[in-house]
Amino acid sequence: MGQANGRVRLFIDDMRVPSLNAINSLRWVAHRGQTNRARGYAKHLSGSKRWLAIIEQPAYEWQMADSHRFVTMIRIMGRSERPYDDDNLIGGFKAIRDALVKHGYLLNDNPKNATFKYIQQREDCGPAIEIVIAKTAIDAESRGD
Repeated sequence: MGQANGRVRLFIDDMRVPSLNAINSLRWVAHRGQTNRARGYAKHLSGSKRWLAIIEQPAYEWQMADSHRFVTMIRIMGRSERPYDDDNLIGGFKAIRDALVKHGYLLNDNPKNATFKYIQQREDCGPAIEIVIAKTAIDAESRGD
């Protein structure tokens, strides 16, 4: 976890953002009663409990939300990964957004309390997830520490 200019940077190495299509297709298989294993895996992919365990809790009080926040959520793709379309990307980040609220980085994930921006990019370090949380839109855009 990094900090500069009153912003929080969370970097989760070697993790993929689940595609909303993958989550929904596994849920459909489970719904039709084909397998309990698919139901469990869909819950694992999308569950906020998983992300609560992965994402660090705020270490300092200044990291806790006290007002509106600007959040940039970045899916860093590995060499063989293809970009998701927008709705799959945003849906895949849903459980991560919920975990950020439960940990206190955000007051709520509604538009009154948080503005979200989603980015996908290919880098040598992928797959990974980067989250930048800031009080201003300019600070949320800046990735460098």
